[in-house]
Amino acid sequence: MALFVASAFASSVWAQLTDGTYYLENKATGRFISSGHNWFTRSTLSPVIDYPITLKASGNGYIMGTYGSNSLGHNLYVDNGSNNVWLIKPVEGEDNVYTISSNGTSYLGSDGTLVLSGSLNDPTSDAAKWYIRTKDDYLADFQNAKADNPVDASFFITGPSYDYTDTNR
Repeated sequence: MALFVASAFASSVWAQLTDGTYYLENKATGRFISSGHNWFTRSTLSPVIDYPITLKASGNGYIMGTYGSNSLGHNLYVDNGSNNVWLIKPVEGEDNVYTISSNGTSYLGSDGTLVLSGSLNDPTSDAAKWYIRTKDDYLADFQNAKADNPVDASFFITGPSYDYTDTNR
């Protein structure tokens, strides 16, 4: 399964969402899917780019791999071994923006807290929309970096959250 979108970022070329490693940034908050809370196993929203998600096509959606053989479960824990499938759909009229849903009616996003929510019901809300970008996309942003246009380089730091699951970075 492949989706084609135009990136609104520095890469600005048609990109294909294929199996691979990505960072997922919430459009409303600018925060990234990460691990935290209960023993670093509950998904959270982090202000730094610190948690890669490996997308693997499965049926009509994707498994969102976290670390080792684990994946993001519909229960929103990152140490789930059941390989739940997530529906990732491009948002019409918005470049490089997607919705992520467990069932087509409940959407992944921000409910205003730092804990990831899987029960948003309005896919048109920015809280339920995601930028899905690669490390190369973030590296390309450095071409336009200036003192008055800084670029987040937190993904260069190994284990910025001091997460014990840092073995996959």
